[in-house]
Amino acid sequence: LLTTITRMNWGIWTRDRLGFIPKGSFARTNVPTFMRMLNTPGGMAWWNHRKQEFPDDFVRDVDKLIAGQPTAKPLP
Repeated sequence: LLTTITRMNWGIWTRDRLGFIPKGSFARTNVPTFMRMLNTPGGMAWWNHRKQEFPDDFVRDVDKLIAGQPTAKPLP
């Protein structure tokens, strides 16, 4: 599931960078939900294991986004 979600976000991130959608669309519409998924213990473990499958620029941007967010606590 995280692979599919991340690939979808990568596609939107790419379209944003190339100007195919309004500039900043990725940050406004996708980042909040995407970060909620990655900023969990399981999401972080998955990202650290699988991020080499994605382009370096995307990984760098996602790592910056993650660094700017508090890590979510697991649900009880």
